[in-house]
Amino acid sequence: MFLIAVAYRCRAAARQALLAGKFKQAETLASQAQAACSTPLGSDLLLLSRWLVSLGSERHQRSRRRVKEHRPVRQGSSNLVKLHRQILRAVDRLESTLRRLPATSPRKKRSRRMAGRIKARSRV
Repeated sequence: MFLIAVAYRCRAAARQALLAGKFKQAETLASQAQAACSTPLGSDLLLLSRWLVSLGSERHQRSRRRVKEHRPVRQGSSNLVKLHRQILRAVDRLESTLRRLPATSPRKKRSRRMAGRIKARSRV
């Protein structure tokens, strides 16, 4: 029972090391856990940690940097969607306001000659 508990603690520590990006430490802990009590899940953890060690930390750092660079883009697109919704709501309000206004008849255009006659009559 003692060996099972030791293996469990080592695997938990290996998972934490993987999350922290410490792949070599995770490999060591997973290997110790497998030595104490071998399980299929433990062998998967060991395989994953060995694979990540073989990739190297540079590639890992590059992928983390890309994720960080992508977050502002996602936030910007989210803000753009919010702005688009606000614009659509404003246009809808404007249309409903314009529909409620009373309809006006178009004004008749007066010719220049007619406008001159009206001015002449008003002077007399």
